[in-house]
Amino acid sequence: EPIIAAHHRFWGDPLSPFLVTVLPLQSPTGRMSLGGTALGDAFAFMATDNVDDKMLTRILAHEHLHSWIPRRIGMMPQQNDALDYWISEGFTDFFNYRILMRDGIWSLEEVARAYNEVFWNYAFSPVRNASNAQLADGFWGNRAMNDLPYQRGLVFAALADDRVRRASNGKFDLDDVMLAMKRVADAAGEGPRAPVRALFVATMRSFGVDISGDIARFIERGETIALPADAWAPCGKIVTSEVAEFARGFDGYRTIANGNKLVGVDPDGPAHAAGLRDGMQLLRLDLSEGGDARVALAYRVFADGQTREISYLPAGKKRVIVQELKLRTLADDASRKACAARLGGTG
Repeated sequence: EPIIAAHHRFWGDPLSPFLVTVLPLQSPTGRMSLGGTALGDAFAFMATDNVDDKMLTRILAHEHLHSWIPRRIGMMPQQNDALDYWISEGFTDFFNYRILMRDGIWSLEEVARAYNEVFWNYAFSPVRNASNAQLADGFWGNRAMNDLPYQRGLVFAALADDRVRRASNGKFDLDDVMLAMKRVADAAGEGPRAPVRALFVATMRSFGVDISGDIARFIERGETIALPADAWAPCGKIVTSEVAEFARGFDGYRTIANGNKLVGVDPDGPAHAAGLRDGMQLLRLDLSEGGDARVALAYRVFADGQTREISYLPAGKKRVIVQELKLRTLADDASRKACAARLGGTG
């Protein structure tokens, strides 16, 4: 209820009935599953019993925001709507995080982690620099292509937000652009809506920003988006660094299927170098742990009649440039409120 109420507050629309159901499923050992179906004025979840509440929150909030993005701000392409998924999905995620922050459903630290997860996945995407046409063609057949509009679109939304703030000396931000687009769509009533991309470009221009060049570079050609270091200055810095790709060093899913006996240990990888070998018995394996090559993994293994712990940095050979939001020390209420206002779009 707080999530749905927050969305209606943001868009200035009255509350309307919305049904949410969750069907719990038993989870196999070491596995997790979560899915759902949007049904207009309802959403149905199917989730295993080990899914974290915050995952449900995140997906519900994203899907409910689709009631406005793009439905109430503009028309998607008629031939291949994947060409504008960077708006319909990426912008939805951006405003999802922003509103969750604004209404206190997520903490500053949770929002920073969520942004950094996207920045990390965007940086390491094997198709990060695919053109928009390539992305649209491969969206339904390739997982990386499927994920990219969410990642690229969110980072682009953060860039557009920064562009508007700088052009208006902090008076306006992307909230104002989206709400202005909604007013245009509302004024059309039941008539035809403007194409969402064209309306976005025109509305950005009315706020003093020509975003067409950025769309050509970062969306159409697929050039890597880099945010300014001071994009979220009240909270900290956008830090750019070179990091190694995360590499667990063995096949996690096959290991689980093998009763947690190691399978697929890469002889050239970090797990093998640390002493892990095929056939060793892991006492515990949770594939939700890990993801950052700079943070050590530790496993208790049973081999040769004894139990021991093996830890290592899961660093692969590939290295890429990654941006991250590094929160500064927010020790007092004033600094936390300033950061919350910036991430929440109210300051």
